Amino acid sequence: TETQVETLRPATDFKILAMSAQPYFDVLHELAETVEDRQDAITIEETFEDWVTTASKEEQLFDTHLDMLKAEYTADAATEALELDADAVADILDIVIDKADTMSSTADDKAAKMVTQAQTISFAFIVVSIFIASVLITIVIRSVTSPISKMTLAMQELANRNFDIEIPGASRSDEIGNMSAALVVFKDSMIKADQLAYYDVLTGLPNRTLFYDRLDQAFVRAKRNKTAIALLFLDLDNFKILNDTQGHALGDDLLRVVAQRLLSSVRRSDTVSRLGGDEFTIILSDISGISNASQTASSVANNIINNFSRDFELGDVTHTISASVGIALYPQDGVTISELVKHADTAMYQAKTSGRGCYRFFFQEGI
Repeated sequence: TETQVETLRPATDFKILAMSAQPYFDVLHELAETVEDRQDAITIEETFEDWVTTASKEEQLFDTHLDMLKAEYTADAATEALELDADAVADILDIVIDKADTMSSTADDKAAKMVTQAQTISFAFIVVSIFIASVLITIVIRSVTSPISKMTLAMQELANRNFDIEIPGASRSDEIGNMSAALVVFKDSMIKADQLAYYDVLTGLPNRTLFYDRLDQAFVRAKRNKTAIALLFLDLDNFKILNDTQGHALGDDLLRVVAQRLLSSVRRSDTVSRLGGDEFTIILSDISGISNASQTASSVANNIINNFSRDFELGDVTHTISASVGIALYPQDGVTISELVKHADTAMYQAKTSGRGCYRFFFQEGI
């Protein structure tokens, strides 16, 4: 500092003075050799040497102080540089923080937009779900109410119709008689509808729909009671030839007689069905054990073959026809309805290949 420099200035001046006195010292030294009073010269020389020594010490002290000042200045400069660096780092951190805040704000905005979009999609999904549910509910309600509405209209039509039916004990104008007649007609219509849905029109036997329903019920009882079922699949031999040569009317008459003979060959609890054409099935259910089921099926099959051995009287025509019968047993030959029917049909074809007019139990070929 300025104060420290002023403090060192006397020593600096003294050093300069000593250096400028060096030539005179050399002159004095030469004079001392010629002066008789040599002691004075020596004293002067010693004094001058002390002066020079002091000046050298002052010079060293000056150098020391100067080095200390340089060190202080360097430290101050370093500190100032560090402070400048710290300020620069702080500025950079501020910039980074500002950018981070900006990015965070942008992220928050995007997140808010995504939440809004998700809410919009959820709301749309809920609206669509409600719409679909309302449509399904409407369909269900219509499917339930439509038959009721039709029934109501039918009852109203029957109530408004003037039936020309004579009922014993009631006059034509009697309202009770008209209502009774309407109920009789309605009941007959329901019976006819049921007949058309579940029974064969030609033979009066259960049709394919009722056959599978009866077989399903037999399976339920067999699984619950651990009983057996025998399914007979019957096909008339050479029936197509009769149809082609004698006509379909005669063929229909033959099918009616076949149905009666089949009914006479089974128990009252058994189900005889016509699947279509000249194919018939017989369900023998609620039999205790496979062995008894096999014996019962054999007995029924023999009854059928014996009944078919007699001539069929079809008006003025006498016709002879045989049947091939296949037998499959539950649960031995099938544990599902489709499997049992398939194996009974296979056994029927095995009977046909064995010469027709006979019955065969199902057996797995190659075993």
